[in-house]
Amino acid sequence: YHFDGSQYGVDLSNYTCTCRKWELSGIPCKYAILAIFNQNEYSEDYIDDCHSVRAYKRVYASKIIPIGGENQWIETYFIPLLPPNYGRRSGKPSKARRRYPDKPMMKSKREKRSKAMKLKRQ
Repeated sequence: YHFDGSQYGVDLSNYTCTCRKWELSGIPCKYAILAIFNQNEYSEDYIDDCHSVRAYKRVYASKIIPIGGENQWIETYFIPLLPPNYGRRSGKPSKARRRYPDKPMMKSKREKRSKAMKLKRQ
């Protein structure tokens, strides 16, 4: 099938496409969807079972037991972890832009350019 100026081979009976996205994800790629619609079939029939609502409900059918509140936690005797100190650094902040090491340095901070001026007599 041609799509966006490219050509890919789609085999609906083996659930494969030459772009290989269908085999990797289990969901038909855009080329496979085009082939399915050209055959007047439903794309839902070609999606892998692990992506169905039935499989989702089967996975989460067992009870999920919530964790108790902070007052039910077991007390440990380890030193409590603290977040790192990311305060302002001491000293004057650098104003110069950081340059790459292989880039040549300029001779001076500013180079003055002078222009020759022409004066007209009136």
